[in-house]
Amino acid sequence: MSKLNLDEHLTTALMEALREDWEQALESEEAPRMSWRQRRRLKRMLADPKGYSRRYLRDRKEPSQNGAFASPGEVRVRRRHMTRAVMAAAAAALLGGSALAYSLTGGAFFTRMFDFFGQELGLDAGVADMSQLAKTDGAALGIILETDELRVELLDAVSGGYMSMTALRVTCKQLDTVWEKDETGEVLWQAMFDDVDGSITDNATVHGSSYRYTGEELGVELASNQFCLIFNTNSTETIEAGIYTLNLHNLVKSSWETGDTVLYTGDWTLNIPLEDGGKYARTALVGENYTISGTEYLLERVQYSPLSMNLYFSSETPAADRFDFTDYSVTLKDGRVLDGPWLFCGVGSGSDASGSSAQVTLEFNAPLNVEQIASVQFCGYSLDLTAAK
Repeated sequence: MSKLNLDEHLTTALMEALREDWEQALESEEAPRMSWRQRRRLKRMLADPKGYSRRYLRDRKEPSQNGAFASPGEVRVRRRHMTRAVMAAAAAALLGGSALAYSLTGGAFFTRMFDFFGQELGLDAGVADMSQLAKTDGAALGIILETDELRVELLDAVSGGYMSMTALRVTCKQLDTVWEKDETGEVLWQAMFDDVDGSITDNATVHGSSYRYTGEELGVELASNQFCLIFNTNSTETIEAGIYTLNLHNLVKSSWETGDTVLYTGDWTLNIPLEDGGKYARTALVGENYTISGTEYLLERVQYSPLSMNLYFSSETPAADRFDFTDYSVTLKDGRVLDGPWLFCGVGSGSDASGSSAQVTLEFNAPLNVEQIASVQFCGYSLDLTAAK
């Protein structure tokens, strides 16, 4: 199976599993929260994406009602607003296996990561642009936590408009190893945190984490008792400059077969410095109607920045059918159309007697220059963002 095919299958596996969890959780009237089982399931997917993909393709062959696997990138949300749907764009961005070098310079880690990802996915040369990302000063990088159990180093942190990304290297000082494989290469268990939260997620509608245990895939030297944690957020509000907390809860030994057992009990708070990402955030006020899945929706506004685009839809009538956001792409001013491997799509939608709403998030798999974004296409429509400003 090629790396690109693996990426396609992984995305399907992740989103289908998340859809099932959300549809169960959202039956209640209360705002949904991830259960222990759901968090553990997600952590296993993110920690061992290739293994999860293989197990998914082996064990989950059931088609959806229309005869195909459920479309990746959509999560049905019955409440009026999407609440912290967890996406895995950072995990997808690290599926390939090649060397990345980095130095403790603000933006260096993610610059090389995006360069590598662009090469692996065959993204158009010359389109990715790191210049509009706000990078944490190199002086703030290095060791940010030291205890008897853990050492945490901040490798990089960037913000771009509505999205932030943080890369950490974690040393488990009292362990000899942080993961184990069997003779066939299957992962038996991995060390990871039971939960991650903090002020960095306060305004986030989407946040997620990816764990990596081998150095050759990141170009970061990793000893047997070290792993990398990459944490990303996407919000409806621009990232403001400041110090944000990232709280790590309980280091656990996570096993696909036996579940989680606690390695270290504790709560550790990290201070993550982020720069102002609002300079290159854009909002296009639209106010036009579009028929999607048999329902007429008002597209209120489009927010976009170097790393993502958010589209906000509403309707005064209940949805006739599931909100099906298809045929999406972004067109640049030079005429190049970015679709397929360029974009990771997530949808939160809800409907009740008072009406329906949907929020679509398009995360870019490499940063774009917002001044070069001309239009967005979806469901057979094209919206000129330069005219909608």
